Amino acid sequence: MSKKRLRNAQIVSAPGPLTLTLGDRTETFLVRPPTPADLLSVQRWVRANVRPGATEPQGISSDELAGLAPEDRLIVLREYATAKAGRRELTQSEMLEGLQSPAGCSYMIWLSARPQHPNLRLEEVRSLINDANVDQVLADFDDAAGIENDDPKAAGSGSVSPTTPTTLPPG
Repeated sequence: MSKKRLRNAQIVSAPGPLTLTLGDRTETFLVRPPTPADLLSVQRWVRANVRPGATEPQGISSDELAGLAPEDRLIVLREYATAKAGRRELTQSEMLEGLQSPAGCSYMIWLSARPQHPNLRLEEVRSLINDANVDQVLADFDDAAGIENDDPKAAGSGSVSPTTPTTLPPG
């Protein structure tokens, strides 16, 4: 995306109000859609804070490799080495697990609110989100930030919007 188009998109995507309530405490923040830099930060946060799923690399036996064509063997070994070194891409379920947790949701909101609230601390946002309200907070965040969700099943369900960094390169 060109700088001009990116700037136009940012102008059109003006921050919207997000009101968080937990118990008798209510706070309102202006949030904007996540930027590419925010999405990379979220991806790094998820990578550091979510335990790897079933895609964690397992050992490869010589017998298993012997049955493969040489080019397939090279592909398997390269993928295994990449995964073992921790440079593998996050799975969609790992990203969802991270972003749909109270801590991950708080991190995304904090990143999106910081430009408008420079003194906002992550702990302040985190104190307003728990397991009971995280799904509604995510849905409200999508609305406030102007994030369109193309998945009709996910609308209002608190699922992560299409802007989640599940397709970003490993970082």
